[in-house]
Amino acid sequence: MDQTVEHESMDLSVTADFIQHLKDHDDSSFSLLYDSYGEKIYNLAYRMTGDIEDATDITQETFFQVFRHIETFREESHLFTWIFTIARNECLKLLAGRQRTSFSSFEEMIQSARQVKSPDGLSETDRQYLIDQIKEGCLTGLIRCLSIDQRTAFILSVLLKIEIEDVAAIMNRSEGAVRVLVHRARTNIKMFLCKNCSQYNPANHCHCEDLIGFSLKKDWISIKDNSETQNSPPNTRQLEKEISEFALTMDYYSRLSLKTAPKNSQQIVTEIMKSKDWMIFHKNGV
Repeated sequence: MDQTVEHESMDLSVTADFIQHLKDHDDSSFSLLYDSYGEKIYNLAYRMTGDIEDATDITQETFFQVFRHIETFREESHLFTWIFTIARNECLKLLAGRQRTSFSSFEEMIQSARQVKSPDGLSETDRQYLIDQIKEGCLTGLIRCLSIDQRTAFILSVLLKIEIEDVAAIMNRSEGAVRVLVHRARTNIKMFLCKNCSQYNPANHCHCEDLIGFSLKKDWISIKDNSETQNSPPNTRQLEKEISEFALTMDYYSRLSLKTAPKNSQQIVTEIMKSKDWMIFHKNGV
């Protein structure tokens, strides 16, 4: 019988035998691991980078690293915090040298975007679908305006709802430092929205529908639904009701936050793990 050594707060119960199966490179155990954490790792990567291809690459590389180095996991921490630490490091490597968007430049972009006329003849269904994508893009853009540390803490704590102590372990920071980062991230987002977003204050200049033309021109949004790369539109009526009260802002973002990884992502990871290619990284490999 398996001896339970920890209970993962990310929906997977980890046992000593399960970890040993991972260290033995058991296919079914790695499939279960991916099923449990793949979507969450993808969401971290997507929110950190704002790019589907980058997020897919980071997700795949994270699980390759887990597969290659699982023997080094010393079971002194939660398995999921170890995996998220690898994912965070992959995000930081990719983002190194990239210029962060500022809140002021994001505001300037919105102001200029409002000058581009939306196309005529949109059905109400298409119009609402485009607005939903704009809200999604607004969240992504706002997060990219945060510093790397604020961004990481906000995504892990607020969007992925990971406990502060676990976020601290992933970021190698104290719990107090993480709380400060989350507070500052929330404050920065709140200040921007209260100043610009018409859903907070109807007198504000930024209306989602005013950004349709610009976003279509940039190919940031599309009327066509690509089910492999887009999540289902959020329940905007509920979201708009909640956004009227700032106390519910984080719930609003959490509902927008979960993205669906491309359907072939797990298949790619699984096939490579099952191939001979990874053997060069195995302790018994050539």
